[in-house]
Amino acid sequence: MARPMAFNKDEALDQAVGLFWNRGFEATSIRDLTAELGITATSLYNAFGDKQQLFLLALERYCQQRQSAQLAQLDLEPSPRKAVELLFQHAIDAYLSDKDRRGCFLANTALERAPHDPEVAAVVRRGFEEAEKFLARKISEAQAKNEIGNKQKPAMLARGMLAAFLGLRSMVRAGASKSELQSALSGVLSVLD
Repeated sequence: MARPMAFNKDEALDQAVGLFWNRGFEATSIRDLTAELGITATSLYNAFGDKQQLFLLALERYCQQRQSAQLAQLDLEPSPRKAVELLFQHAIDAYLSDKDRRGCFLANTALERAPHDPEVAAVVRRGFEEAEKFLARKISEAQAKNEIGNKQKPAMLARGMLAAFLGLRSMVRAGASKSELQSALSGVLSVLD
């Protein structure tokens, strides 16, 4: 009887994130996953369920490891306005440094899978809601500190900024230059004044 293959599930999830991020759900096969993760199909199914379940776990891990961690770090910024600005600037810098210009795994998934899969749509919505709540809170704090002049409802401003944030990510995927992205960012941030 063959001995079950031992592997680190967290590392395997990180590898799955990379593969799904690079190729998308549809273009990633079980064979691709087993080759990337270095495990057998049986081990994959035993550890993660089917491809759909692995994708959901990978997407949740991405949200936790990338988005939640980044927002927690930005929460340490003493200036709420600066935290909002840094959120956008860090995203642009990260995407420009990615030679493959993959954009955002969460935003890519929102376009590719969410319209056809309620489970994926729920994870995407949670990720977007987390970002929107962060923006609304920081905008409210910035208004209270008179760091921004726009006194519209923070939730409304946050939703518009989230839409712009997702648009910037799409621009990156389409090959926008750094100067084009910086110009777009200036326009987005001007709504705070």
